[in-house]
Amino acid sequence: MKKLLLLVLLVATVSNAQNVSIPDSEFLNALIYLGVDTNGDGTIQVSEAAARTSLDLTTAVQYYMHDVSGIEAFVNLTVLKLPLANSIQSLNVGSMNALEYLQINGSHNLSVLTFGYHPYLTHLDCGNSSLTTLDLSGAPNLTYLDCSQNYLNSLDLSMLSQLTHLNTHFNPLLALDVSNSPNLTFLDCSQGLVLGSSGIASVNINGCIHLTHLDISSNSISVLNVAPLSELVYLDVSGNAISALDVSNLNGLTYLGANGNPITVLNVSALTNLTTLNCNLCLITTLDVAALTNLTSLSCSGNQIGVLNVSNLSNLTYLDCSANQISSLNLQNLNVLNVLYCQNNMLANLSVSANTTLHGLYFGNPGLNTVDVGMLTNLTGIGYFGGLQQSLNISGLSLLSSVALSGISGSFDLSNFNGQPVSQFTLYNNPDLTYLNIKTGQHVEALFSNNPVLTNICTNEDDIQYVTDHMNNGQNNFDFTVSSYCSFTPGGSYNTISGVFHLDANNDGCTATDVIPPSVKVSINDGTIVGSTFTNSLGSYSVYSNGTNIVLTPQLENPAYFNVSPTSQTMTFPDDNNHVSTADFCMTANGIHPDVEVTIVPLHPARPGFDADYNIILKNKGNQVFAGALDFSYNDSVLDLLSSVPLADAQSLGSLSWNYTGLNPFATQIFHVSFNVNSPSETPPVNINDVLDFTASAAVANDETPADNSFTLHQVVVGSFDPNDKHCLQGDVVPTAQIG
Repeated sequence: MKKLLLLVLLVATVSNAQNVSIPDSEFLNALIYLGVDTNGDGTIQVSEAAARTSLDLTTAVQYYMHDVSGIEAFVNLTVLKLPLANSIQSLNVGSMNALEYLQINGSHNLSVLTFGYHPYLTHLDCGNSSLTTLDLSGAPNLTYLDCSQNYLNSLDLSMLSQLTHLNTHFNPLLALDVSNSPNLTFLDCSQGLVLGSSGIASVNINGCIHLTHLDISSNSISVLNVAPLSELVYLDVSGNAISALDVSNLNGLTYLGANGNPITVLNVSALTNLTTLNCNLCLITTLDVAALTNLTSLSCSGNQIGVLNVSNLSNLTYLDCSANQISSLNLQNLNVLNVLYCQNNMLANLSVSANTTLHGLYFGNPGLNTVDVGMLTNLTGIGYFGGLQQSLNISGLSLLSSVALSGISGSFDLSNFNGQPVSQFTLYNNPDLTYLNIKTGQHVEALFSNNPVLTNICTNEDDIQYVTDHMNNGQNNFDFTVSSYCSFTPGGSYNTISGVFHLDANNDGCTATDVIPPSVKVSINDGTIVGSTFTNSLGSYSVYSNGTNIVLTPQLENPAYFNVSPTSQTMTFPDDNNHVSTADFCMTANGIHPDVEVTIVPLHPARPGFDADYNIILKNKGNQVFAGALDFSYNDSVLDLLSSVPLADAQSLGSLSWNYTGLNPFATQIFHVSFNVNSPSETPPVNINDVLDFTASAAVANDETPADNSFTLHQVVVGSFDPNDKHCLQGDVVPTAQIG
């Protein structure tokens, strides 16, 4: 009996000894899901692990593995795929001597990767992780290596003589030597924006004569000899310190990028296979591209080029020659040109009549005569950057969706819209612009920045408040008037009415020390034309008219909250000979009406992997001064907070809170937040058509309309910005209480 008991115990002990120790239940469940547990006992035996030659965990992404201890038992693996294992901090493959293919990319917390001797390993992808060191001495036969987006300060490749593909993009490397890899055909050692790194100062590519793809962009390299690389097809040296670049004999090149280098001479005249040439922001004075008839994209902005002959480039679809010294530009034969940037040159004339395929046109410089764009019926975007014309006739451009104006002066008329789907209007860097007419008859998303003397804007009735808010938020003139009352174009004789609103908080009569409410609407009626304007941030407004009998009437959003004295004013003038009159109004609270409104406004679409910015707008619609807290919540798992302005007074995971005081009636306070949206390769991933949810609230006791004390934004993630794409901020469904 004792012998039998001993035998049972021995069998049990041996059985337990044959099981692989796997402490992470999620990893164990993933292995079972993949069929490694062939006998179905709920464990992984050493023999079961040893029987596997391939392990692909990409199909088990539903298991959130934190620890893959026990994977060392898979000693006969030739293929191991473990991507997007974001919680794994270390991986030991030292026992897998038969390994040929290893994929561990996208494991953001992986900081330790331990190798042994792997004579058969040819493919290694460990990109987008947190590795600080990478010892590859035990893998001498690697042909493919992707270690991009890690934290590697150095990388020893001296043993990798068989390497053909190398990607070290976005590592803080200071030097790179690939001279012992003569079979290399692909090399990407671009840096991007690696914090705390000055970039690679030297790269040794001696002997790598079979390179077809070379990207060393965004480093600090000053000397580079690419003359021996006759097989190059793709070359990008942008963002370095290279002053001389000899590419004259690289006849196979189809792509050349040299942006942001102090290059003075770039000889590309013989590179007839080029389809893309980018040499922006260099010191180039001459550029001969006449023979490059295969070019489809040419970008040479920000140089000192005086002559640019593109007349033979009939395949060109994209041309950016802005910010040069070009005095003439012949575009006659560019019949497939889609986008043209030629602003800030020395052009006196510009003819685009033959370029009817243009979708984007951006032009203008001092001295440029009127450019006729009426025949460009395919235009979706236009930018005018100054010249002699004071209006832009876009009435026939039925597809136009975006308009940008910069560098213009005096008055400018852009009111001749005719049903175009314009949804974006940008007005920036116009130091001499005083008047703008954008009364288009339809709402336009607008951005105003650095317009220091812009005093009068004519716009649609429904857009007055919108334009006023954007003028207040940019570096613009603070003493301006936005109005739908546009009775004439400034110039000549007209009468001026100006006034100030005061809010008498102490019921002792309006004085100069009382609150000056912004954004108070004033209707204007001269008997023929009816319009309106709003008070600016100083509580003042102005009306310019050639009428002689003008009625001004305050129109409040909540008229029951306030008493206004007088209720209206009639201003009478003998003629339009530049008379000036004043019409002030005094407001007092009518009872006690707390009323605060919260809104979340996305400043641009959310895209996977990109930054996204939002304004949380707190508005006092009531007649009391408020103080309190504004709370904001977001999904921290898919959004990384970059900044908040002002700084939050309290912060926790997925939540921000600000304290506010002294919010006067009619006043608005804006809180700005910036996030980075997860990419599809992060965990959890963010993909196109996913929805990002945000909520902001400001609780106010006895609020008249508590429904607008909180706001929920459901933002649909998009792949790229489409100006014609419209989304409701509240999502697919809006409660009926919020309509109207």
